[in-house]
Amino acid sequence: MSELRRLEPSVWEVPVGYVDGMRVPGIVFASDELLARAVEDRAVEQVANVATLPGIVGACYAMPDIHWGYGFPIGGVAATDVAAGGVVSPGGVGFDVLAGDRRAEARSLASTCHGAGRSMSRTRARKLMSGPDLRRQLEGEGLVLAASNWKLLSEEAPYAYKDATAVVETCAQVGQSRWWPGSVRPGS
Repeated sequence: MSELRRLEPSVWEVPVGYVDGMRVPGIVFASDELLARAVEDRAVEQVANVATLPGIVGACYAMPDIHWGYGFPIGGVAATDVAAGGVVSPGGVGFDVLAGDRRAEARSLASTCHGAGRSMSRTRARKLMSGPDLRRQLEGEGLVLAASNWKLLSEEAPYAYKDATAVVETCAQVGQSRWWPGSVRPGS
């Protein structure tokens, strides 16, 4: 397995050879912290696997919200040439509700990746803390919650997601997004 190669401060190459059969390199836009998580949850390996698809052209890419997905990593993008045997992969179409939907973008800022991305699986999040325990913890911090299923609340716990600020800052560093005028940066 080849090593990842830093191209720019927040741009990494997954070189051909990272996994057998790669036809093109992978490019991952991520800070050091986000990349480490993507390697840990094997999303970078998914980038390399996408690079083995028939007819893939150029490179496959992963945006800063990269995390484990179904086939492609969430945040992964690739183009294939049908004339060269390219395919449409169901795992590359995506399952996130409203992600890339023009109507949703019109109602939102559409300024960066659609989400910070999970830092762990739903199963792992449930194992770390029960929904009722998380509810008590968050209510102790002054947050009022409503849920139809308290048992599954821990799947959406704050610790189950990457730091959204780190994702937005990485997106801004690589020119994928910007801070909106008048927006408040976290910590300011």
